[in-house]
Amino acid sequence: MPNDNEIDEIRREMAQIRMDLHKEMQGVVVNAEAATDWRQYVHRYPFASLALAASVGFLIVPRRRRSIRATAEAAATATAEKFHQELVESPPPRRKAGWGSTILGSTMGLLGSMALRGAQNYASYYLENLIAQQMANRPQSTIEARSSTTRPR
Repeated sequence: MPNDNEIDEIRREMAQIRMDLHKEMQGVVVNAEAATDWRQYVHRYPFASLALAASVGFLIVPRRRRSIRATAEAAATATAEKFHQELVESPPPRRKAGWGSTILGSTMGLLGSMALRGAQNYASYYLENLIAQQMANRPQSTIEARSSTTRPR
């Protein structure tokens, strides 16, 4: 059985180990705090810190959007300027006043198309009557001979 001196010695060693562990843990905590302290990095590397802050700010802040109204006004202004420039540089050719630009011209165009339709109808009626007369004047034997040869059996 161990004696009291050995037990006291083991207790002292255990206390010493606990104290060493406590000191080591404090050192780890201090090192971790130093590693995560941004002020230390700013103090050591000021230009790199400034560049990093600027790039993060650029990425985080959204771009300013142009309003739709401003964009539409700019497009309208550009189009108007372009149209005005084209008019000044080359004015459109002027049309001569003729039949097509008056009410009389429109009326004549309407009457002309009606006359053309009437002529087409008359021509088709005349051709139908001519074909009917020729069919009526043919001998019956020719018509029967043709119909018998073309008819399927």
